[in-house]
Amino acid sequence: MFDDENAEYFVVVNEEEQYSLWPADRDLPTGWRADGPARSRAACL
Repeated sequence: MFDDENAEYFVVVNEEEQYSLWPADRDLPTGWRADGPARSRAACL
């Protein structure tokens, strides 16, 4: 899932300012918000 270089991802952040990568085709997990638009994995990193 997270190794697909062709997929788009969101950089997500929670209330504790922890960041993660999340697939754009999935609902965001509770307590997390997108920090910008969906991008390629390389662009997110």
